[in-house]
Amino acid sequence: MSTHQSHHKKFSETEIAHLVSEIVKNNQEHLLKNIDELNEQELHLYYQDLKQLDFKLLHSLYQTYIVQNQAPTTFNDDQVTLVEEILSLEQQTGQLLNELQLLGLEAIAKGEVAVILLAGGQGTRLGYDKPKGMLTLEVPSKRTIFSYYADKIKTLSNYALSKFPQYKKENDAHGRQRIPIQFYLMTSVVTDQDTKDYFKANDYFGISEDSIHYFVQGYLPSLDKKGKILFESKNKIFLSPNGNGGIYDSLQSTGVLKKLNDQKIKYIQMMGVDNILGKFADPEQIGLMVKKGYEIVSKYAKKRNAAESVGIHVLRDKKFSIMEYSDMTEAQKNKVDANGKLVYDKSFLCNFFCSIDFLNRIINDENAKKELFQYHLANKQVAYYDVDLKQVVKPAEKNAYKFELFIFDSFPLAKTFCLMEINREEQFAPIKNSVTGSPQDNPRTAVEQLAKLHQKWLINAGYTFDYQASWENVVEVDPKITYYGENIPAPSEANKHITAKPFYLK
Repeated sequence: MSTHQSHHKKFSETEIAHLVSEIVKNNQEHLLKNIDELNEQELHLYYQDLKQLDFKLLHSLYQTYIVQNQAPTTFNDDQVTLVEEILSLEQQTGQLLNELQLLGLEAIAKGEVAVILLAGGQGTRLGYDKPKGMLTLEVPSKRTIFSYYADKIKTLSNYALSKFPQYKKENDAHGRQRIPIQFYLMTSVVTDQDTKDYFKANDYFGISEDSIHYFVQGYLPSLDKKGKILFESKNKIFLSPNGNGGIYDSLQSTGVLKKLNDQKIKYIQMMGVDNILGKFADPEQIGLMVKKGYEIVSKYAKKRNAAESVGIHVLRDKKFSIMEYSDMTEAQKNKVDANGKLVYDKSFLCNFFCSIDFLNRIINDENAKKELFQYHLANKQVAYYDVDLKQVVKPAEKNAYKFELFIFDSFPLAKTFCLMEINREEQFAPIKNSVTGSPQDNPRTAVEQLAKLHQKWLINAGYTFDYQASWENVVEVDPKITYYGENIPAPSEANKHITAKPFYLK
């Protein structure tokens, strides 16, 4: 898929003949129109890209979703019921959480846990053309999102090993720590190299390279109304990532699923990169998997209001599903119970654990795969290279169809599952918009939530403050000190009252 491969590999005539016949058979002859104008290197890269395309799949997607206009999954009232297996905040007693945490910490120490950070996106909406994880936060430490995650995972690993020291491993030859958690990053073609370079430049944040792994999300060409593949430039096809649900295909095609099995991983977390308060490898969430043997434990927060545009955890025909905001009727969005509370209020946060057995089953079973690869169609307005006019055209209307898979399309295949409620203020601070673009879910609202949470931890540890933390007066606790508020040393009498703004404990 990558266009960074060596230019020296020559394609055989048989390979070229096969490629040409596939192109013609699937009505994509325009792809051959300009090849005489390409120099050898351009031609080589162009062939590399063409060779990766699944023309049969594209033809079938065009027929199914554009020609026949196959309707997406429906969520009619008679199909939708509420998920019953739930661990709400009220049910999360101190005793239960301690039990779950210990089970989770043991699974971590034993090396049974992997986390996959969905890191394929760039910070385009934030006016930033690098991977979103490289965004510097407006906090005293000037940390990036990636460095928060890396240090948190290390601190959590050490916390788990302090409870179960028999599982500790020697450092690698570079003195970096072989942590028991396997840290995977799913990148995209546009973020892969930058991400790898960034981790290398930061000496992998002191984590052994044995514990950090990368794999690239798949992508698909965009098609026009007639099903023709669009060009970006004269020798480059218009490719788009195939959605975060492409992870299941990528796990298999990149060999990561085999690697997870070889590493004897039992529990895998999948989480979006943009939530800076997401509990990475949350021991309590893992503990729930261990205690009850669920195939999936997905976190939810109650919706802010009926208009909040989020997917909702429900049962559809008794199967675990996510009802997309765009699939909901107005009546469903606004439906309330006898107490006036929203009925469909358990929002999907893109933060769930699944078991290795679940992944093995759905990825290796051909019937499950058919259900897993239900594509979602997006119609977009994109500038493209016109092969007849030999120039880039900016259309006046929507002209391109993109096909995406959603990560939660695997949920209906789960035999057992549970929802775990979180406190939104403390665990969900996504960075989706720029500060000027929206008053919600932007870098400042996220930093404000982080500052308030860290201040709460410090108050619990014995500090007192003259002020309430905010994005302007940030209170920050270094993630090397604590994973989630534990182990913060009590301050001395002389140092406990804080007047300094901002305040950074490191």
